[in-house]
Amino acid sequence: MDCSSPRVQKRCPPHQLLQYVDDILKATLTEEGCVTWTVSILNFLGLQRYKMTTKKAQVVKQKVIYLGYEISAGQRNLEKELIESICQTPKPQTIKELRTFLGMMGWCRLWIYNYGLLLKPLYSLIANGSRDLQWTKEATQAFGQLKKALMAAPALGLPHVSKPFFLFSHKKQGIALGILVQDLGPYRRAVVYLSKQLDAAAKGWPGCLRAVAAVVLNIQEACKFTLGQKITVLVSHTVSSGLETKGGHWLTPQQFLKYQAIMVEQDDAEIVVTNIVNPASFLSGNQGEPIHHNCLETIEAT
Repeated sequence: MDCSSPRVQKRCPPHQLLQYVDDILKATLTEEGCVTWTVSILNFLGLQRYKMTTKKAQVVKQKVIYLGYEISAGQRNLEKELIESICQTPKPQTIKELRTFLGMMGWCRLWIYNYGLLLKPLYSLIANGSRDLQWTKEATQAFGQLKKALMAAPALGLPHVSKPFFLFSHKKQGIALGILVQDLGPYRRAVVYLSKQLDAAAKGWPGCLRAVAAVVLNIQEACKFTLGQKITVLVSHTVSSGLETKGGHWLTPQQFLKYQAIMVEQDDAEIVVTNIVNPASFLSGNQGEPIHHNCLETIEAT
């Protein structure tokens, strides 16, 4: 929740504390409150015989580094040192080196649109099985594109439960892609970029049913950030009617019930059909026009 406005401050707790193992993040509404609470926490930790490294402490600041993220009012960025470290990594020559690079990139995946697509050529190198990598043109391009995408990574908005969420969902090359956003003035700011492989069965379905699978995956992932708030899902396929009319021919009964529960019966997700296929148009706030593509005819013809 955005606690900056006086109206909302009345409903905000005076302070918040998050702990991940031995990393503690605390936030208060005022500088004075931050100082007072910091002293109380330090006294408590001292009595429990815990020690704190003064070099790592970030006290009474409006911008802090926490778990590799730079967090400030309403947004989070990747730490600059982390970006520089990854971008200076030379081209891996062994599978172990490539896995290390992919692991570092995985930490940053929420900031990179088309992340799954960019990774496919690199995972193909691992699939070859040879210890020394045989770099292809596609893999070399993907390696460079990942670094460029990381250097251009935008600031992601922190989820505000008082604002509506919008989810742009589509699929490409067997990967579910999505952007979860919230309004920021006349524009939309990304909260997270989503990217996840469709399962092997879904990859063999007609394109319109693959879009159904992508919507389900994206809704499941987006719900991790929306804190139970309603999501308006924009998709360029009539996924609801496609699932109800043709889903039974391709999905198992268990899959059909699962998809139906998420897309049709779930109260916190509303699906809106749009002709937007360009993420840039979606982020600019363009809702698009009713789509003329007929999913039922397309599935029937498959």
